[in-house]
Amino acid sequence: MADYDKIGIRFLNDANTIKMFQELTKEVQGKIVLDGLKKVSKPILDQAKSNFRAVKKDLSRTGYSMLRTAFKIENRRKTENTIGIKIGVTKNGYKYRWIQWGTDVRTTERGKFQTKGSNRGKMKATNFFFSAVAQKMPEIKEGVANEIKLSLERVVKKYS
Repeated sequence: MADYDKIGIRFLNDANTIKMFQELTKEVQGKIVLDGLKKVSKPILDQAKSNFRAVKKDLSRTGYSMLRTAFKIENRRKTENTIGIKIGVTKNGYKYRWIQWGTDVRTTERGKFQTKGSNRGKMKATNFFFSAVAQKMPEIKEGVANEIKLSLERVVKKYS
């Protein structure tokens, strides 16, 4: 498993935060952690978009108009001991997956009067997304506990 797949969170030497967190139900605790993770992971999306703008070379008929909505952060399916988020490309952003991983030579289907399909070329992998994750991971690891703490404080203020 990669280094960035799991991040452990501990509140050390902060008895007040630990006490407030433990008083909440597991469901509310999970919401607080997910809220903090989503907020702290937004720099990955910003960096991915920046990296994409730097590597895009081919002209697109759409002008890459889906860039704003092609990436999203969503909750992972919960397991017993693990909660987390997924950061990635949406179904509508399939072209960005091609640019990330590249493609083999693509051909059109053979037409009625053709002996073989037309060659549409291939795309070279650019790795713009995973390089953004690697660039922002140190910043995220440092800020995740603080952001979860702020999320907890927002919930406490809301209900007190």
